Order: sequence, then structure tokens, then C-alpha cells
Amino acid sequence: MKWIDFHSEKVLLDSLLSNIESSINNDIALKGGASILLSGGSTPLALYQRFKELSIKWGKVKIGLVDDRYVPATDKDSNYCNIKKALGEYILSKASFSPLVMSLTNQNQNLLLSNKANANFLNAKTLVILGMGTDGHTASLFPNTASLLEGLQNKKPQLLMSSAPVNPFKRITHNRASILLANHLILYIKGDEKKRVFDNAHSLKTPISLFTNQKNPVLNVYWTK
Repeated sequence: MKWIDFHSEKVLLDSLLSNIESSINNDIALKGGASILLSGGSTPLALYQRFKELSIKWGKVKIGLVDDRYVPATDKDSNYCNIKKALGEYILSKASFSPLVMSLTNQNQNLLLSNKANANFLNAKTLVILGMGTDGHTASLFPNTASLLEGLQNKKPQLLMSSAPVNPFKRITHNRASILLANHLILYIKGDEKKRVFDNAHSLKTPISLFTNQKNPVLNVYWTK
């Protein structure tokens, strides 16, 4: 794990955007394309809004989601909706952007459809951007939930339906095995409270602690107040 702190959000974003641009362009040069997974929440939206500044052949990039709420794609709580707005028309006219919610009437059917449509993201990925809640959850892997054990211990990369302690309760998420199939793994967090949560993650055995000690990929934590 590598901790990188910044004295301002602007400096953090500038550095992170430069690394994202380099990672994506490297995979495009070596493999002919790149695939990335993005997390929702309010913190990274400013980052995604600046993706249009990057010098990237977006037509060679596939964009997916780390997780989402099991809500319509137009809902204010939908990661797909909010990230789509942040990315903007320029990027979305070139890159593909895959949702995780494909059927709102049947969770099992949604899981089947989503695993099939997102099969590319269950293999090796260019980069994954994670967030973290004040309870130490990451993706939609929440402490003390029935779906947590499956999400952390299943060795097969896959999507799973999960549950959250707050509304919207139903979620869909990549499991740990899938998230770790990334060339670059990034955690972007802000504020002293999040720093305390991260510092205590191992002693409290919160979900984020299961992503910090592996050698490949190394978790790079970007933090600012």
C-alpha cells in the first residue's frame, strides 16, 4: 500500500489525472485498448468532470462501474446517472460506458444480464478507482452484511447483488477478486475523518482492509483534507 497526501484537492486531482492518462495510454499502446472501473459518490465526480482534459483516444476505452444502487438509471442515487453526467457528452460519444442495472423487476435476472454485459470488466483491467465510506466499506461491500463474506472470499471474479445498511438497500458490485484484477488500484478519499477510518481499518477489520496488503496490485491511496 502506498499513501500519497496532498496539500490541496487541485494538486491531488492534477497528479491523479496525469497518472490516469499515462495508465490508459500505456494500455492502448500495448494492447490496443483500455478498460477502467469507476466508483460513485460525491468525492470523485470532480475528477471525472476533468477527464475531458486528458489526451486519450477515448474510442479505445471501455468504462464500467465498480458498483451501483439497484435503482433506475435516471435516479438521483444511480452511480451510472451521476457519473454519466460528470463524464459529459464528449467522452460518452467516443468511449463505451456499461451500466450494472439492467433489470429492475428481477434481481437474479439482473445479475445474469449484468455479468454477461460486463464480462470484459471481470478480466484484467487498466485501472480501478475505489472510494471508501466512514464505516470502512468500499465498492458495495459493507460491514456486517450477509453479502460481505461472498464478496470478499469468493475467488471467482464476478458481480454480486449486495445489501447496504442505508437506503437504497439493494446494490450490485464487483467482488474483491474482480477488483484486484487491475493493473492500477486507486483509493481516492478526502478529510480527516476518512483518514482516521483508513488508519483504523485493520484493527477494526473493515472491508477496505482487505484491499491494502496485496503486492499486486498495490493500493495507491490519494488523500487530501
